[in-house]
Amino acid sequence: MIPSAWLTELLDRDAVAEIALALESDPCDKPESVLDRDAAAALRPVAAAGDELWAYCSPLDTWQRGTGESGVAVVRQGQPVAAVATYRSRHGPGSGQ
Repeated sequence: MIPSAWLTELLDRDAVAEIALALESDPCDKPESVLDRDAAAALRPVAAAGDELWAYCSPLDTWQRGTGESGVAVVRQGQPVAAVATYRSRHGPGSGQ
């Protein structure tokens, strides 16, 4: 599971299903654009009453190493309980670059 330190922005639950995947060069600067309909559908069964949906982004050093990711997490009582990565570094292990 992702660390709670990676959480960047509380997402409006009513708008989540409408957010389009529209990441540009820096996904960490686009927290409103990290969730598409498929990701929302994957998180819905995990979410319970009182949970929050948060955008997350791994730290800069993970992006520099080619292992960065950003996405959306279900947060319960301040702790992530599920996450869907919607963007990963293209130069990570196994990418051939």
